[in-house]
Amino acid sequence: MNNNQLDLKPISELLGESFLVAAYQRGYKWKAQQVSQLLDDINTFSPSPTETGFYCLQPLVVKEVNILDSKNKQWELIDGQQRLTTIYMILHYLQKEPCFSIDYDTRKGSTEFLKKLPNITIQAKENWPSTVQRLQCTNNIDNYHFFEAYKTISAWFSPKDSYAKTTFIDNLLHHTKVIWYEIHNDTDSRDVFMRFNSGKIPLTNAELIKALFLKIPTQANSENYRLLQHELAQEWDNIECALHNDEFWSFINPSSHKNTIATRIELIFDLLVQEEDKKNKKVSKHKEDPFYTFYQYQEWLSDGNYDKHKEAWLNVKKCFLQLQEWFEDKQLYHLIGFLITQNITTVGGLREQSDDVTKSSFVTVLKMKIGQALKKILEKTNLDSLEYGSNNKDMIKILMLFNIHILLQEQSDNRFSFNQFKQQQWSLEHIHAQHSKKLDEKQAAQDWLSKAITELDKLATAESETLKSKLILQLTTPKTTLDDINLSRREFVNLFGELDDTEDNMHGLENIALLDKDTNSQLNNNLFADKRQLIIAKDKAGAFIPIATKNVFLKYYSPNAVHLNYWTKDDRNGYFEAIKKIVETYTQLA
Repeated sequence: MNNNQLDLKPISELLGESFLVAAYQRGYKWKAQQVSQLLDDINTFSPSPTETGFYCLQPLVVKEVNILDSKNKQWELIDGQQRLTTIYMILHYLQKEPCFSIDYDTRKGSTEFLKKLPNITIQAKENWPSTVQRLQCTNNIDNYHFFEAYKTISAWFSPKDSYAKTTFIDNLLHHTKVIWYEIHNDTDSRDVFMRFNSGKIPLTNAELIKALFLKIPTQANSENYRLLQHELAQEWDNIECALHNDEFWSFINPSSHKNTIATRIELIFDLLVQEEDKKNKKVSKHKEDPFYTFYQYQEWLSDGNYDKHKEAWLNVKKCFLQLQEWFEDKQLYHLIGFLITQNITTVGGLREQSDDVTKSSFVTVLKMKIGQALKKILEKTNLDSLEYGSNNKDMIKILMLFNIHILLQEQSDNRFSFNQFKQQQWSLEHIHAQHSKKLDEKQAAQDWLSKAITELDKLATAESETLKSKLILQLTTPKTTLDDINLSRREFVNLFGELDDTEDNMHGLENIALLDKDTNSQLNNNLFADKRQLIIAKDKAGAFIPIATKNVFLKYYSPNAVHLNYWTKDDRNGYFEAIKKIVETYTQLA
């Protein structure tokens, strides 16, 4: 639908047009509250003689269906029936002729009733049954809602004098515009209707703003505008293409809820509008009004001033180029990406703090913000008291920073993928399993006995020799039970300094790593050695394994990594000290 026509049309340009509501559409359903709200909104907007602004209604989606004569077309009204029908009734109430016409494809009685409205006098207390009897009109649900809406319009205008009504007509015809969205003749109307009304192809602020930028005002220097249009259209596509790099998009987008939108440039427009609102101490209404950003741009660009158009587009480019510079710089990418992903600050807030400062000063600001966020965690509990289950969000925050800081220390171009972090539901994995799976098959038990005997040979201590003899006996005795072997395995684990399931630090940072949910579920409650092999295999296959997690299973932080298949007390202490050192690096700056 990208090549369909978008425009802004004042209500005055709709006069004399003919609209058709096809049979597949629902009837008119607006109630008194919606009608009154429209009247209030139009009435409230009252520009001074020197202003060129206007009040903008939401879209009318239309398609040319018939040529009625050489001058007039008929438009199928695919979306916006409720708004346009209400405006039709308002104009008829105010005796504004000629109006436009609305025909209902299969509800001719509704069409006829609408045409009668200018000649109908409805008393405030009159009810629908008496109106049906008095006018001999069709008693259908459409006509009932028309009647109720018209009664609301009549009651709204009744206390107003002729001047107020004249002012309202001027506002409605000349200072109220609709977003006119004209689709191709070969497009299936039913499909468009279903998709619009299911929210699958809503008009975006960006599409509407593009229409503002590309429309040449009648009073403008056409040649200058054509050059600007050409430049803007080309640069718009380049920006949109760059933002569709999911790594770039996830870096600046704090959540994944907008990942599928077709026009990601909208994020930049939102940023600029919010910044302007903040500068003018104006309350933004993004949450209340889905077209708030568009309305602000239409206010800025509505007077057709070439310099304003050019300046507005230049601001968009500057904003994009700044975000792109952050993305391409490894240090800024990681520090900013961490702050945005963890919702510590916003892109807008960082743009404000980056104004008129050197890169090194900006980096210091970023690190201070990270340090402040870590201090808030440590105000609640000590680093060594953080516990899986109770402090998961804080642990994820610390472990993500740990991974990022390690990457920043490297000379390589390796990056932490914020995109994969957001898409893969990352979680915390126990390095030594919470409840290591028991050996429940005879063959698996014998395989373990053979490996354990080999490992005990490496220790060569009195304790290891005693246990080795016990395991050799179990391996060579056919009557050895699985329970016996599992008890021996517990002795083996204790001998190598691995965690016992009852130990308090089972759930502390020293036994937790960051992993995606899928890999986490594959590791299950396997022993350290099995987890280590799976991590190595997935890394070789190209999976995204955070560098610190990979380092843990390669014993990178261990002061004396003798036993690669076991997660010993020394390993845990070395890992925790590495985390602690990096946390202190940032908290000292806060």
